[in-house]
Parts: sequence; structure tokens; C-alpha cells
Amino acid sequence: MNHRKRKTLAGAYYTPPDVADFIARGALLPWLLDAAAEAAPSAFRANGPAWRLLRQQPLRYLFPELPQRAALPTETPLETQARRRRCQGLVAQLRAGAIASVNALVTHHLDVRRFVLDLLVEPTLAEVRAAFADSVERVTILDPTCGDGAILWAAQQILREIRQACGALGQPTKSNLYGVDVRDEAVAECRRTLAQAGSESTNIVVGDALTAECWRHAFPAVSQAGGFDVIIGNPPYLAADRDAAPPELRTADCPDIYAWVLERAVGLLKSGGRAGMIVPLSLAFSRSFETCRRLLFESYASNWFSAYGRIPSALFDFDIRVRNVIHFGQKDHGEVRNAGQAMTTRLHRWYDEARPQLFPLLHYVPFRPECWQGRVPLLPSPALAEAMEQRRAATTVCLADCLAAAPTPHALWYKKTAYNWLTFCRVLPPCYDADGLPVPQSQFDVLYFATAWQRDLAFLLLNGKLAFAYWTVVGDDFHVARWMFGGFPIDLPAIPPAVRRALLPLVPRLERAMRRATAFKRNAGKRVGTYNLARCRAVTDQSDLVFSAWLGWQDLWPEVELVTARQVKTEFEALAEPGN
Repeated sequence: MNHRKRKTLAGAYYTPPDVADFIARGALLPWLLDAAAEAAPSAFRANGPAWRLLRQQPLRYLFPELPQRAALPTETPLETQARRRRCQGLVAQLRAGAIASVNALVTHHLDVRRFVLDLLVEPTLAEVRAAFADSVERVTILDPTCGDGAILWAAQQILREIRQACGALGQPTKSNLYGVDVRDEAVAECRRTLAQAGSESTNIVVGDALTAECWRHAFPAVSQAGGFDVIIGNPPYLAADRDAAPPELRTADCPDIYAWVLERAVGLLKSGGRAGMIVPLSLAFSRSFETCRRLLFESYASNWFSAYGRIPSALFDFDIRVRNVIHFGQKDHGEVRNAGQAMTTRLHRWYDEARPQLFPLLHYVPFRPECWQGRVPLLPSPALAEAMEQRRAATTVCLADCLAAAPTPHALWYKKTAYNWLTFCRVLPPCYDADGLPVPQSQFDVLYFATAWQRDLAFLLLNGKLAFAYWTVVGDDFHVARWMFGGFPIDLPAIPPAVRRALLPLVPRLERAMRRATAFKRNAGKRVGTYNLARCRAVTDQSDLVFSAWLGWQDLWPEVELVTARQVKTEFEALAEPGN
């Protein structure tokens, strides 16, 4: 395919090859394995011969970046150590036979492509090869907003490779690929793309994915069969005209039409089918997309979310810089709703040179949506996930409950944006106009507390790595809204006097460190001061350790340090604290 980098129209973006391949592979290969397991159940029983491949050669089914001994590009020592530990744990699970289901392959992010190809050449698994040869011809794959066909092309290459491994290449093939787009020129280009690679393109049509009627008539045979087996895509990211929403959509109240496309995909997907879509990060956290998240959790037995920032690099072209979520979902078979699972990753930040290892090193972490008000947390590790969920389940009090309802003398200011740290201060940093005269800061908001000591404890907590780690889990990678830190599960008035005595002497030390770490940048003709908290960690690490011990999280400190190592993509000179 001619992988041209371009924006196709407002809100519609060309899908890069690695993203297209990840989406197509992540939805299509598990469906083919599901179909093979249904057709050849003895091979895929818990201790069956299919899973024996994993036990016998565990390293073969890890992406090669994972067991690499040397540090990977841009990888810090903490990240290298964590990657090696994860590799060792996966190898142990594989050898023990603990990974023996299709969804486990997805959740542990193994090399499913390598596993499938090995199954197809295994002499003792002729029935599996026959099952694949059948399912690869009958699978129906839809991109409801196909554009120029980048994701369908990636799916086509997977089908081609499997047909070749099955010995079917050169035989007549059914047209598996279906695409819809509202633009004539996009449909024409998609057809050319698929035809050049030897695939029929008669199922690529002009139409509106959001209109229930383009679906009743466009592909009647698929509709009669119960829907599509696999739905993949990169829907447009466009503000929705809610008055124009199809009346049957539950997500009509969502402010972007990508939510409407996700809902339409749910309705078009067959029982047992799998879907994969890339959409903006707002799906994970925004209250405006609560209806869409609820729909996904109710409609899919299993959900997998992976999250991607836009600085220092982004999944799409540099000039687009969209933060993204890639979602995979699997529908239940039949009417019975099985116990589902919800999986997530951390928010990924990376430099361009680390792009090749971005998808191979994904690490899914289980979460309970009810612990996060139905949002999708961006969790870096199972240990942190469990600790945060246990804490949230054990207490109904959070930091927001400790705030005063009206202004008091005990104010704490906070900067409304963040990247490498959060900024909370008792005294605002200086700001000067073009003539050097003091002017007010414009990027800060204020909190009030009932007592000075509660304000000062919040000052220590919110400037540290614990709060930064929490913000990376629940936030949007840029804004600092009250709900993003206010949900931190802590009851400040309940902190005992002994813990207060250990913490409060650190307050003046942190303020001195912040004053010494004041930096300025030019913005709209002003010299705007900011506190560089990365140079104040000698103090905030001490307070974080005290808070961690009181919260029962003292064993999690290495995980918090790892969060910082992964998320902070700028080097800072350490600031020596002045003598006392």
C-alpha cells in the first residue's frame, strides 16, 4: 500500500501502518483462533496440544523487544529492570501452562501472529489447519469509516499470510473485506488499494455509517447471518450535531461522532465477534462520554484499552498530535452474559526512536470500572491497580471531601495544566509584563481548607510523586482539574498527630526549594514564573514516604518511582537542598 501521510478531511486522519497493523491483528487473529477452537475443541482444551507450543518454547511467543538484555532506545535503568521482571514472570506462566485461552493471549500481549503461524505448520494439528483454512475464507471484516483503506489493507495482509500458510494461496477466494465511507473519492481509493493487492473490492461502498437504513440494504447477506465477525476502524473525530443524531442511538448525548460510530459497530457485530477501534483519549476519562463507556462495558464481555499521549511523540502525524485510546472488545456468544474482564494500560509517552517498541511492550492491567466511577483508569501495574482500588473501595472519603465549601484564609493555589509534575503552592510564582512590572498569574485556580495544617498536608501530598502517579492514572495528560486530584482516596482530618508531626516540618523546606527552583518562560509578552517541582524531589520524596506508610502503600514506592521514570521525558538537574 502507498502509505502516504496526510489528513483526509476535517476530523479524519490517515492511519499509520503500525497502528493499522496493530488494530487489524488485535481483532482479527483472536477471532480466527476463537473459530479454530470452536471447530477443533480437543486441540484447544486446557492442556491440549495447541497450548503445548507455549509451554515448550515460551520465549518464542514474546515479542523480541521484551527479553532483550540491553537497554532499549530511551529506556531508563528502572524501565529496563521492570521489563526484565515482566519477561521472567511471563516465561514462568507460559512454562506452567497458566496461559491457555485466546483471551489470555490478548491480555498478556503475546505474539499471536507467531503462535497462529506455528499452529498451521504443526504436523499433529491438521484439524486446526483445516479450521483456519475454512474460517479465513468465511470471516467478514468491516471498517465502517474506511477512508482510503489502511486498516482493511492491514487485515488483507493477515488473511493472505494465513491462507498461504494453509496452502490455499492461488485458489479462488471469497471477498472478506467490507468498507463504507461517505466520500466517493475515499471509496475509490480504498477499492484501488485492495485491488492492487489482489482482493475483490465489490464490498467497498459509499454510505453513511451512522444511518441504520445504509446497513439494512448495503450487505443483506451479512445482515441475515447475524452481523460482521470483525469490525475495525479509525472513525472521524468530529464535534457532533446532537440534533442530527440518529434517534435510536444511546450515545446521542456524546459530543463527538466517534462515539456514535462505536455504538453502531456494537450493533453490527455478530455474537462472538471482535472489534478494534482507535479513538481520542476522551473516551477514557471524559464525563461527556460516560454513556459510550457504559455501552462498551455492557455490550462486550471483555474490553481492552491502551492509551497514548501526544508529547514528545504521537501516534499520528506531528501536526495532528491527538491523544488516543485503542479499544478492543469481544462480544459474548449467544444471549448468556459471561463474566467479563476489563483491561487497561498506562498512558504511554515516548520519543520517536522508541516508536518501534511501543506496541510490542504493551502491558495490560485488570481493573474494576465500578472503582473508577465508570471511567477507564490508565494503570501502570497490577500492584498499583490493586492498591488504588482497595483504597477506593475501603473509604468513601477523598481529598475533595476535605476542601472547605467557602473561601477561608487557608488557600492553596494550583496550576491548571501539567506535564512532568503537578504544581500546588501557598504563594503564587511571580509573573511580569513586558516592562518588568508584576502582573497576576492566569493559569492558576485556588482551593480552600478549614485549617492551616490540612492545607499544608495537601501542599506536601499534591506536589509529590504519589499525586503525580494518581493524576497520570485518571487524567487527560494535560489538564489539572479538581476532580483529577480531588478523587485521591485520603482523609486529611483523620491523619493522626504523630504523622502530622513527621510531615509539617517539611512544609517550609519545600517552599524554600520551590523558590530556588523558580524558572521563567516567555508567553504573550510576559515573563511567567513556574515552580520546577522536579528539582524539589529531595523534599517531596520524604513526605511521600510518610504518606505511603500511613496509607499502607510503603511497598509500592518502587512502582511510584517507575511511574515517574516512564512519564517524565525531560532530564532535570537535581537541586541540592539548602542547609538547615
